[in-house]
Amino acid sequence: MNLMDILFSIVAFLQIPHTMGGSTYGYWWCAGPENDAEHTIIQATTTLQVPDVPQAQTGVLDGTITYFPGLLTHQGIVMTSVIAYANPQAYCNASDGQWCVIPSTYYDDKNGQVNSYPNAPALPGDMVTIEYNYDPGSLTYNQSFYINGVLKSASTSETGPGSQWCPSTDCNAGYNGEIPQTYWMGSRIVFDQPLDTLPMSWPGSGGNPAKSLPETQDNGASWLLEELILGASSCTAM
Repeated sequence: MNLMDILFSIVAFLQIPHTMGGSTYGYWWCAGPENDAEHTIIQATTTLQVPDVPQAQTGVLDGTITYFPGLLTHQGIVMTSVIAYANPQAYCNASDGQWCVIPSTYYDDKNGQVNSYPNAPALPGDMVTIEYNYDPGSLTYNQSFYINGVLKSASTSETGPGSQWCPSTDCNAGYNGEIPQTYWMGSRIVFDQPLDTLPMSWPGSGGNPAKSLPETQDNGASWLLEELILGASSCTAM
């Protein structure tokens, strides 16, 4: 199963129940070698500035908008999603106009099993910092997220090592409107072995959304991307 199929499966799980259509991808950006057994991401962190919930997303409309940095591993994917629901109270005890921050793990080797972990609501303008740390002794990723610097959730995922990290956007076909532009700041990826260059891809993004090239100060072991902008896109046009 490829990366987009895996992400589709997780987002579909988190968006249940639906009354209209399925999920469709917005813009995304990936860094790191895909399915590389010689390189492991031992730490990945980024901060997302939560946008306003589009007006059409409130009320009774059955639709969702999702932002997430997915970490592709040998057994599946680890991800923390920032999701706008038509009825956010049912998912994370949030109010209309708020977002839900939901950590989860998808297990490709367990017939698509998805585990979700303690979540929290977030307001537009909040800074959501998402961090993944790899423990080679237990072959697990520790997944944490912070809202405005306050730890809200920490969980452990038994997925084995991973080598590719992808901030992405998604919407459910029940939502007929725009996926707001998002800003990802201070994104850092640390590998156990240095890379001569950092592989990158951004299908469908209309050009590289990275506002500058990732930089390394330690000969390729860690890479810092100061700013990533995934532009606004239409849910129905994709």
